[in-house]
Amino acid sequence: MNIKPFPFHQAFASFWSGCIKCCKISPIMARSGFQAVSRRICAEKSLKHAGTAEVQLSILDFPNSTNANSNNVKRLIRLFKNQRGYSPAERQNRIPAVIDEADLHRALNASGLSRESLLSCSSKPPRLEFPSGFRMQCLRGRDRVQASEEVSRSLDPHWVVDLYIADISDEARRDLMEEYSSEKKPADGVFFRKIREYQGIFGEPNEYLEQKWWARLGAITDSEHRKSQLEKLFGHREFAPAFDAFRHLPALYCGLRLSVINKMIAMRCHEVSSDRACFYSRADRQELLAYLRFIKDFWYNVFDRDEAAMEKLDEDTIDKIQLTAPGACERQARHLYEKVNSGQIFSAFSDTERNRIWLRLCSATKDCLVPSLLAFFENLKYLQPAADCMRRLVHLERKQSIRCAFEIAFSPGDGDACFMQTSSASFTTIPIIAADSFDIAYRQLWLYALREQREMPIKRKEKLATAKAQQADEVVVSRFARLAQRLGFKSNEIKALVEMDPDREIARRLLITARKPEEFEFDDINASIDTVTDVLATAQPISRQSWTDEDDIDSVEQPPALCGKPHAADHAHDKKQMFLHRLHGPMPRPRLRLTSIFIQRSTFFAFFGKDLGISIDGLASTEDTHMLDHCSRHEQRLPMISRAQMPQHVLEVAERRTSIPRRLEEQEARLERLAATEQQLRNDMALQETRLLTLRGEEQEALQRLNRLQQTEAEHTLRVESLQADEQNRQNEIVAQEQRRANLGDQIRLDLLSPGEKEHLATVERDGEFRDHHASSRPEQVSLVEDLTAEEQRLQAVVEHLTVQIARLGEEKASKEASIAEVEGQHKLTVNQLVDEEAKLRSQIDQLQRDLARLQARLDEGAGRPTELQQEQALEEGLSSPPIASTNDLPGTAANEHFAATEAPGDLGGQEIQGVGLEQAVREVLGSRYEASDTASSGQGQSASSPSVSQDEIPAHEEVAEAEFTSQVSSPGAEMVRIEFKLLVDGKWRTQQSVVVDPAEPSAVQRLAGKYMRNGMGLFDSENQMLRPQNCFGRVTSDGTRTIHLIPEWNAIKEREAAWRPRKRSRIH
Repeated sequence: MNIKPFPFHQAFASFWSGCIKCCKISPIMARSGFQAVSRRICAEKSLKHAGTAEVQLSILDFPNSTNANSNNVKRLIRLFKNQRGYSPAERQNRIPAVIDEADLHRALNASGLSRESLLSCSSKPPRLEFPSGFRMQCLRGRDRVQASEEVSRSLDPHWVVDLYIADISDEARRDLMEEYSSEKKPADGVFFRKIREYQGIFGEPNEYLEQKWWARLGAITDSEHRKSQLEKLFGHREFAPAFDAFRHLPALYCGLRLSVINKMIAMRCHEVSSDRACFYSRADRQELLAYLRFIKDFWYNVFDRDEAAMEKLDEDTIDKIQLTAPGACERQARHLYEKVNSGQIFSAFSDTERNRIWLRLCSATKDCLVPSLLAFFENLKYLQPAADCMRRLVHLERKQSIRCAFEIAFSPGDGDACFMQTSSASFTTIPIIAADSFDIAYRQLWLYALREQREMPIKRKEKLATAKAQQADEVVVSRFARLAQRLGFKSNEIKALVEMDPDREIARRLLITARKPEEFEFDDINASIDTVTDVLATAQPISRQSWTDEDDIDSVEQPPALCGKPHAADHAHDKKQMFLHRLHGPMPRPRLRLTSIFIQRSTFFAFFGKDLGISIDGLASTEDTHMLDHCSRHEQRLPMISRAQMPQHVLEVAERRTSIPRRLEEQEARLERLAATEQQLRNDMALQETRLLTLRGEEQEALQRLNRLQQTEAEHTLRVESLQADEQNRQNEIVAQEQRRANLGDQIRLDLLSPGEKEHLATVERDGEFRDHHASSRPEQVSLVEDLTAEEQRLQAVVEHLTVQIARLGEEKASKEASIAEVEGQHKLTVNQLVDEEAKLRSQIDQLQRDLARLQARLDEGAGRPTELQQEQALEEGLSSPPIASTNDLPGTAANEHFAATEAPGDLGGQEIQGVGLEQAVREVLGSRYEASDTASSGQGQSASSPSVSQDEIPAHEEVAEAEFTSQVSSPGAEMVRIEFKLLVDGKWRTQQSVVVDPAEPSAVQRLAGKYMRNGMGLFDSENQMLRPQNCFGRVTSDGTRTIHLIPEWNAIKEREAAWRPRKRSRIH
């Protein structure tokens, strides 16, 4: 029975979370539990840490990140260049990686390293070698490695990794993945995703990692503002699920802005709980929630609702395509398609997948921009002033949304018609059902607020002495209220604004502005206001064809703002288009660049939706009048003239003037429709071309696959034919083998038969023939024939058995002969090698014998043994030996330098030895050749000693020289003599000890020389002649050098020479 392991970490996280939330555990206890989990994870990471090593850059694999963050890569490139390079061994640059225990063991064996060497704290980690094709799983660091590839020019790129055993727990693995040492600060979207994941919304709950990310969020900011904003977002009933809906599109979270959360909620443009019912409330019509839902639906449509494909969408792609419209703008389509075709966009997908995504993207952006969370938060700046204008018309209760307040204030008319504003001074009446009347009226109010938001700023509390805010235009505000009243909205705020006389308010503000109340006063302020108001009332309205306030606006050279507030010139130019029937009607598509009205239309659709619920075709102005505030003021001050009192020509002129603008508008609308149709055809043609290119690419891929399949089929056919031919050949060989076997069996049977048996067989055959010939006459021999037949069958069985044994013996014999031939060949090869080796060894032995004879003769010529009496005298004197360096204690290089002095002349064969001199020659002969001769002489039976010269023999010329020197220095009045003992130190001969003696009494020099000899030193003069304590003084003073050279370990060298004697060897015959 299979038992699943219990998920202890999940159970622990759930238990701890429940204890904190339900049982009300104190913060101290929660903190202690958090610290316990942290200590446990730290202990596990320390236990599973296998060490630090340097590996090849090509084996690093990053399965947890599909693509590198281009912005972070650029940041790291700048960082590395400013630092004049980088060091992969630095702790902030190391990459954590997991490796299997067996793979690590094989790599250590291949590299000649141990586990301890990986754990040693060295500034340069050891190099680990892995077999070809091996991939090391790294937990993070992809951006850092890619940046190093851009900066480094090394021929052998490598990196330093911290190795962890692969069986490390998921908690510890995640902790390593989410470390941000020396990395860029995590974005707000990263905090949202990670905390939601560890809360259990996006994955398995993990209380420890959740608290760790909360702590990191609080640590990287100067205050708790962002942390409180995220907590407020998580606790919101509507916005939290709306942002959670992007869990399968993690790349979109890169545009999340926590600093705007408070303003977003305070706008009241979402559905919230209210004590009063909202009869016209629809979930898909809440402005901010509708925008978030539009983002989700857009990307789900682009990826055909494939959530696995959405997971592969990367932040670089979002950054490059957001706020673009390739389906509407040809220039953007060409620019983006090049990036899609080259793999710069949607790089995680294949060519075919990218082309399909591209087609759906173009189809979805025919009348809107590519949405993203960055565009959402930026467009809040565009909607915020309009929302403030909407609040002028209604009173918002606590936690009540703007839409809900207007739904309560809406009173639909009795009929089935609705007013629709078609320009700033004209209306039309359209048939509509009651269910859609509120939505039509509500959108018209928002459009008026978007058009006139700059003229209706709300008055805010002034906390600082800053520039005075702009004053709202009372006329624009009054028109806003009258429009709301005409559309069917009723509230105390609307009533007060309608009853307000904007002329009087303007007159009052004019008088107060012109003459400050603290400096001047009027006799009668109301009379002055009436006077100014009468002056304002004398103004006459101008005809529509004479309006130039919109036509005189200069064209904007700078590109329009893609999100947020539009430019002032763009906003003023687009006001005439910001009406419901124009936004929802056909509009020319931009070809070279996006226009401001296209962007504002896209933003409006994102907030309020594209579906209007009615048909706007054929809308025409049926009523031509100015706003009611001007008409009322004008009618109060001027005499009324009816149409019947007007002359006929005046009426005709008025009608023509009225019809001309309408016809112009109709022509303009027709031209716009034709331009829109033309643009639509162009876009359709571009899409068809794109689809054709895609189909051609797919066709090319299919042809390539077909060619590969045909080639594979041809190869298989050739292989089958070859196999059939081989099979036929084998069948022919088998038949031939069977034939040869049958012939061989017959031959063997004949060969096995003895002469007697052959004769018997011949007799039997003759008898058989005779019996056949005389069968009719000799029936009595039938029984004998049967017996002979049975005997023949028995003999045939024996022959077959013998044939099988002979075949088996033949095979064994053949195998033995082959084995013997192989052994003989190896034996001959070995013998030849041994003979060659013996010849080489004999030549080496002869050379060694000659060198040994010369060396021994030379040593015996200059060496002598001290008498026993002199040794006893030296021992009784008890001189302390000075510290003398031994060549065995020196490294190889130092030992060579020790004997490389230029002051030691001489030669083993009568020539001078400069530098390395005696020591090098002795070591060469008695060291390396000693090994060679030992190797060559192993296993030999007989040996012969080489002739040697006794060291006790003293040359006669040395005694004569000593006697002559003694007679010379014994004369009265001789000066004191300094004798120096020199030893090679740091490549130079340095005085080890010096003695000043009377030439008549050199015993001190002799005692010191004897002491050095007892310490294993060899005594030599400047001519490389060996000295004895008895004659050393005379020799070094006679040649005038007065220097005795010391050779360390001379006794050891002599012992090796005595032990090494070449042995005579018998030649291998």
